[in-house]
Amino acid sequence: MGLALSVSLGGGEWLNGEWAAPPPRVWGIRALIAMALMVLAVSAVSFLIVRRLTRPLRELAAAADALGRGDVPPPLTPRGPGEIRRTTAAFNTMQERLHRFVADRTRMLAAISHDLRTPLTSLRLRAEFITDDAENKQKILNILDEMERITEATLAFARDEQAGGQSEATDIAALCGDVAQELGDMGLDVTFTPAGPAVMICQPTAIKRAIRNLAQNAVHYGGRARLTARLGDSEILVTVEDDGPGIPEADHDSVFEPFTRLETSRSHETGGVGLGLAITRNIVRAHGGDIRLENLTPRGLRVTVSLPLPNDGD
Repeated sequence: MGLALSVSLGGGEWLNGEWAAPPPRVWGIRALIAMALMVLAVSAVSFLIVRRLTRPLRELAAAADALGRGDVPPPLTPRGPGEIRRTTAAFNTMQERLHRFVADRTRMLAAISHDLRTPLTSLRLRAEFITDDAENKQKILNILDEMERITEATLAFARDEQAGGQSEATDIAALCGDVAQELGDMGLDVTFTPAGPAVMICQPTAIKRAIRNLAQNAVHYGGRARLTARLGDSEILVTVEDDGPGIPEADHDSVFEPFTRLETSRSHETGGVGLGLAITRNIVRAHGGDIRLENLTPRGLRVTVSLPLPNDGD
């Protein structure tokens, strides 16, 4: 690309000028290699710096997730920027206080349970000596039996909140199959419809107990239990259905409260003190999930347990 200019000076003379643009500069291969190496070096250093800064946050997130499942992660080493170090130290303090609180409460309930056994045993011995009123004697013994069941169930309820075992990769579908097999061997009408594996990080002993509680409730109050487990995009869904009368919708929340028994579907003859569903919901929520009830038509109850899967970035 250039420019040519001619100007008449008169008398047949002309002034001619020409300007040509310099050719485009071509980068040499050495310059390109040097630039590429510089970009790679800057990217590598930036990656290492960002990774070093975010590593404490990843460790903190993993420890918080483990704590939420009931595990006992070791104290974190404070490192990184000042704000992250202070957050890590606060998390360690919170974790220590939580475990101390739960341990103190469990010891207190164990002591109460032990102290109650002595007067209950004394009352039982006295009741055994009643010979002139067999009807009242049996009523007293029945009341004492129920008090002992409540005492033991309360202690078990407290222990279950802090003792669920360590978390590990577990196939929830396999757990459902095991529960169906075990209860079926006991003569209960429990079936499981497999839909492929459904693996997540959880406390298998605790989750298995929750599923067993739901299946046993379904059999006791609905005649049979039908279990399914399905892996979704972000959660695992476990359902337990029965053929019973269901539970009034107004009681769908209160039925999970400790010592709650619905007289329309539960009685002393069926056993239990109203802690099974409370324990089950505690286990499910400790894993970040939830549990909901749904009455079926024309009869029956469906219990759905949702257990969230970790995000891709976790």
